[in-house]
Amino acid sequence: LLLKDWPPVTPHTALELLDCKYADPLVRSKAVEWLDSMSDEDMGQYMLQLVQTLKYEPYLDNPLAKLLLKRVLLNRRLGQFFFWHVKSELQSASLSLKLGLILEAYCRGLGPYLKDLIRMVEALDKLTTLTDSIKKERTQDSSKDRMKFLIEQMSQADYIAALQNFMSPLESNTILGTLETEKCRIFDSAKKPLWLVWKNPDPLAHIQHAFNTIIFKNGD
Repeated sequence: LLLKDWPPVTPHTALELLDCKYADPLVRSKAVEWLDSMSDEDMGQYMLQLVQTLKYEPYLDNPLAKLLLKRVLLNRRLGQFFFWHVKSELQSASLSLKLGLILEAYCRGLGPYLKDLIRMVEALDKLTTLTDSIKKERTQDSSKDRMKFLIEQMSQADYIAALQNFMSPLESNTILGTLETEKCRIFDSAKKPLWLVWKNPDPLAHIQHAFNTIIFKNGD
């Protein structure tokens, strides 16, 4: 009964009430109710913590999952953050079923945008395979030889198809056009991250925004 008289709390406090220490479903439901008042911008800042909090929900059908699905399906930028955070947790055997079903529910509600998301996943899978090859097979090569290998691989038809003209995984309003292989490079650190450069396909783009750059690091 006291829950009805509680004044609204800050998002940080509401998140604390969703910790595994608080199993009471009424408390957790009230915390989610407070979180629903957050703006999309604030929710984006807390998205990583919110996805982590899903781990503590005892049931698949829970207020937090419903809130997140509602908000991320109404805001593509939020949804993109949500998708990658949830997908990164699927490697855990204890969480793969629960989070996999939540991710499936999200994907089923996307409509035509699902095709864009699939393109992003395919591109990152290609980059993961490429960096795995560089780390495992090209470690002893010189920087020049590794760069030659990188350009040769990215010039193949399957890489061109996967790594060009798709939506940026970092920004839902940015399209990555032609991959500028000659501008790409490999950093010398242990994970061999890639510096990748795409031409901006927007003909009206200002000269400062003629290219889009992403650093891809596989292993962390």
